[in-house]
Amino acid sequence: ACGKSLQEIDLRKKYKLNLITIIRRAENSEEMLTQGKKASKKVIGIPDGNLKFSPEDILVLFGHNKDIQNFLATQ
Repeated sequence: ACGKSLQEIDLRKKYKLNLITIIRRAENSEEMLTQGKKASKKVIGIPDGNLKFSPEDILVLFGHNKDIQNFLATQ
């Protein structure tokens, strides 16, 4: 999913999942980590279809466990 957009992945159609939001490392996190501080996170809110996923994103999904497991198995 990394580097792809929400529209490209098409979670709802392909996996029967709804993306509620994304929790992403805040932009100043790298600087915070080098200073030994805990990295801060930000909530994206309702993502639009053009948003590209990053490797450290935490996806908040809604759907059946089997559908979430199916999605994870393909990543």
